Amino acid sequence: MNKTIPAHIALFTLNLLYAISYFVIKSVTPEFLGANGFVLVRASGALCLFWLFGSLMPKEKIDKSDFKKFIVAALFGVVFNQLSFFNGMPYTSPNYSAIIMTSTPIIVLIISAIYLKEEITRNKVIGMFLGGLGAVTIILQNKITQDAPNPILGNLLIFSNAANFGFYIVYCKPLMEKYNPLTVLKWVFLFGSIILFPIGISDIQEASWNFPTEIWIGIVYVIVGITFLTFLLNMYAIKRVSPNIATTYIFLQPFLSAILSFIIKGRLMDIWSITASILIFIGVYFVSFKKEKSNQISQDILDKTD
Repeated sequence: MNKTIPAHIALFTLNLLYAISYFVIKSVTPEFLGANGFVLVRASGALCLFWLFGSLMPKEKIDKSDFKKFIVAALFGVVFNQLSFFNGMPYTSPNYSAIIMTSTPIIVLIISAIYLKEEITRNKVIGMFLGGLGAVTIILQNKITQDAPNPILGNLLIFSNAANFGFYIVYCKPLMEKYNPLTVLKWVFLFGSIILFPIGISDIQEASWNFPTEIWIGIVYVIVGITFLTFLLNMYAIKRVSPNIATTYIFLQPFLSAILSFIIKGRLMDIWSITASILIFIGVYFVSFKKEKSNQISQDILDKTD
């Protein structure tokens, strides 16, 4: 069995969790809790879970020089990333946001080539193009039902979110090769929560906290589902596959959202959405499995010559 298969399952699962979040997150902010406060609640709640589960793992000694790296990862992966997203969403439409987020794999491809010296292969370029084309096609099939009061500001913030997350994924790759994912995440979220505290505390103080049950369920889902589990699954995956492969799965989110729309709201996928979904899966194959297969063949040849 290919040793990276569990990583691909993890990537599919976390993007399914993200797809579900589009039906949850808009119900909480900004009506019940300000964006900055929600980010602080999300980060600090996940922080408790990372340290709780991390205490069950063997303790790892951290090199002092790596604490600076944890702080940098916290700034890009927890602070800038999440503040940009939660503050950008009220100003733009979900459609625009989803289109912009599909730029993340392209950003990661470029940063990986610069920071990790990864080769930009023809298969990667073809896969990125097909996946991006499929994702945008699915998104454009859905009518915009929400006003975008300031799309320029909103879109810039969402793009900032995509860029920060892309940098975070690439930057964490060496840390993931050195430490257990829980070790990395508990320190990243500790520093992230400390930085976020003065930014989000006023929103928390101003909230009534007399929320309906469904809002509390949404908050718990955001903390456990799309923060604790997704960050953990992401770190597990990039420890075993390249950041390029990991972020290519973002292209699946519009497809998974369309499936959920059918399940929840009874919306059927049309021929364009089905065609686009096929393009997405082909794109993911080109970026990940096609390269892995050639690498495995090369490794088998080397093993036989030893």
